Formats: sequence, structure tokens, C-alpha cells
Amino acid sequence: MPYFPTGEERKKMLTVDDLLRITSTLRGVIMILGEPDTGKSYFAKQLFMNAKLHGIDVSLLDLDVGQQSLAYPGTIAFTRGRNQSSLGFEKMSFIGSINPIYRIDELIHAARYFLTVCLNSDLIIVDTSGLVSGPHGRDLKIKKIKSLTPDLIIGIQRKDELEHIFVELTNFRIMRILPSHATLIKTREQRIKNRNERLLSYFSQTCGYFSLGLRKLNLKPEGRVHNIPQGRIIGLNCGIETIALGILEWVDSERIFFRSPLNPEMMRDIDTVVFGERGLEVPI
Repeated sequence: MPYFPTGEERKKMLTVDDLLRITSTLRGVIMILGEPDTGKSYFAKQLFMNAKLHGIDVSLLDLDVGQQSLAYPGTIAFTRGRNQSSLGFEKMSFIGSINPIYRIDELIHAARYFLTVCLNSDLIIVDTSGLVSGPHGRDLKIKKIKSLTPDLIIGIQRKDELEHIFVELTNFRIMRILPSHATLIKTREQRIKNRNERLLSYFSQTCGYFSLGLRKLNLKPEGRVHNIPQGRIIGLNCGIETIALGILEWVDSERIFFRSPLNPEMMRDIDTVVFGERGLEVPI
């Protein structure tokens, strides 16, 4: 049977702010779950910064492809906060969709790879998307959890919205906490605006025009690529790691043509092109 916190139990539950005060006690892989607007990304970033202040070797892995806080929409990314004046990303992987359901296997494969890179950290914080409701949200989160096997799952919930997930996780340590009172509610329009601004800021850099021969490239998703419309965002990868993003111009029988703020010296490292499901909603 699902567990539902009683009224008295909820009064005793920690909040996001309470947990931030005990950052120095946390170790291992911690995965954060919650609906949209429960303050997951705020909590993840504050937890990361607090850990750095305590001298803890910490990594932050952001798996939210729709509202990516470290890199760009459609990607997952991580940082260890080394030699950075602000919280950016160290490496990213372009998944190609802002809906994790559509490319869940690719997302989990990249997440496992980045988690391995971070495993020497004392604390690894994994932020996730707000898709938790219904069977799709449940199956997505359970698949992520069982693939990454976190030491602790922190569920930020207002009532019992995560319990249909937690009931399936009998072998995992779970901590339920309440959102911060300072959590801001964002509308769908604000989320779309944020995504567009992130991408526009990236492609507003000086873009060069490039082409690559198809014969030596891995193309993802696999299959025919010649009918993909101009303007799609693409990931220019060395294996799983995305070196740069690009905007597709066209594909012929031998080459792919695109524009990108890519450093030309990195062209030789590209062995994979990931085709996104959409382009910029505002052309540049």
C-alpha cells in the first residue's frame, strides 16, 4: 500500500531550508524529485554551493532537459565547480528533446556516463525534471532511479504527489521534505521564454558555416536524415559528450551542412551528430 504522510507527520517534516542547514552531513549520490515549481533546481544549486563552502568535493548533475539550469534546453550537464566564477557546466550531452519521455534511453545512457565521471566526488547531487505525474512520470523516474541507484532520494512534495513512485522503491532510502516558502511559480509561457532565451544567447555568438562527411559519422537517432527540415538544432558530439550545438542547413547524400559557434579546431573531434526534434522558435 502507498504511504501517505499524516497531518502530524507533515508538521514534523523538514523543509528545503532545514536540509540546507545540514549540508555538511550529506554524502554519496543524492537524487532530487519533485513536481514543477517545488524548488528542485534552487535546492540543488544551493546544496551544491553549501557543500563547496564546507570544503566537500561535490558534483551537480542536471537531468532536466526541459528546464536545464546548467547548460541548454535539450541537454543534460554536470559541473564540479572547478575554476569557475559562476555556476556553469563542465560537460553536456545533447539529448535532442525537451521531453525526457521521447528519448529516455539516450538520457539514461548519458546520465550513467556522467555519473561515472563524477564518482570520485564525495557528494553527487542529481537534479531531475518535474515530470512525475501519471504512469509516464512514474515509469520515467523509476527507470532513472534504478539505473543510477542513488544512496538517498529526496522527495520535495506539497502533499502526496510522489507516493505513487515511492511505493515502487522498497530498497531505496527516501527522505520526504516540504518546499521552501520562497519557491516561485512559473507559468508555461515563462518556461518557454526561458528556453528560447538560453538558446538565443548561445546562437547569438558568432557562428561559422561548416560541413562534415556523413560516411564517418554516427547519426542519432539512427535512420534516414535527409528529410529533416532546415533549422533543426543538432548536437555535435565526441561520443556522448557534446562539443557544441549547431543549426542544420541541409543534408545531401554525402555531407551535412550546419552553422555553429563551434571552435573550428574542434571539428576533428566530432564523430557523432544528434538530431534534435525542434529548432529555434525565434529565428536569428
